[in-house]
Amino acid sequence: MEPDKIGEVFVTYFVAFTTVFTFPIYLYTYRVNEKNDKKLPIFPFVQQFFYIALIIEITFTLNYILLVVRKIIEIIGYDVSTITSISDFFLIIHHGEMRILPASLSLLMFFLSIQRFVIFFIIKYVTVKRSKILKLAYFIYFFVIGTNICWEAVCRLVKSLGTDFLFCNKFISGNLFTFYLSYLGITIAMLVYISISISVRNIQNNHDNSRNRIQHSAYIISQTILVLIIKTVLLITIIYPIDFEKYYPNYQIILEYAFTPIFIHFSYIFTSRKNYQIAKGFRFSKSCFRIMFGYKKNQVYTNQYS
Repeated sequence: MEPDKIGEVFVTYFVAFTTVFTFPIYLYTYRVNEKNDKKLPIFPFVQQFFYIALIIEITFTLNYILLVVRKIIEIIGYDVSTITSISDFFLIIHHGEMRILPASLSLLMFFLSIQRFVIFFIIKYVTVKRSKILKLAYFIYFFVIGTNICWEAVCRLVKSLGTDFLFCNKFISGNLFTFYLSYLGITIAMLVYISISISVRNIQNNHDNSRNRIQHSAYIISQTILVLIIKTVLLITIIYPIDFEKYYPNYQIILEYAFTPIFIHFSYIFTSRKNYQIAKGFRFSKSCFRIMFGYKKNQVYTNQYS
């Protein structure tokens, strides 16, 4: 096997194994905290992160099951046209998700940092209605989708006129416009949140009751740092392409999409001591049963966001 192929297989299986292994633990921890977290101002954002991870997990699973079923049918010798059509349909959804969900997550985190900034300096906006936050989240999804459609249309129009537009080949196949847009958003979010952290520390040194105004959230800043690091690495590989690109011309977008659920899982579980303690109590059969049928007693709650 060629070295590039070995790296491709390793990355693929590492991402798949990590995603599948950590998702039940993440889901268990999220469900344990869900009832109490619903009272928090930023819960709609945390909920959207959960939905993004869940959608990617479901798509991964369906595509894998369909692939296995298709191979089994081919081995048996039956017609695979029906299963191929179904598989192609979910692959289209899969490619659509690659364009939409990572960029949406980055923009959601950008607005989350802005919200923390507003809450810190303007106390009356602490009680922002949840419906308005949800409308903002939906607007972000439609904005990213609309951006994709518009840029595709522009590039196709330019190509039909026989004009060579420098970025169209990459944009039309890899959606780098959304990638750069989300990178800009998450970079601004990082700078905003760092400024908040410095302000909080300075005020806490002078006022003992400042903790009542805002609590520093390790979850938000660590998740933002993770996204920023991944996007920076991918941006470097865009500027200085490596040999891996000859197999997947837009592998940066693929890797960003694949790693999205992983850093959602890890940032949720490992950046809160209470969440980590809850995750340590995960037992596969017993905990999965509780996830399916809900929690009625002995629930452990954590309030690490507000």
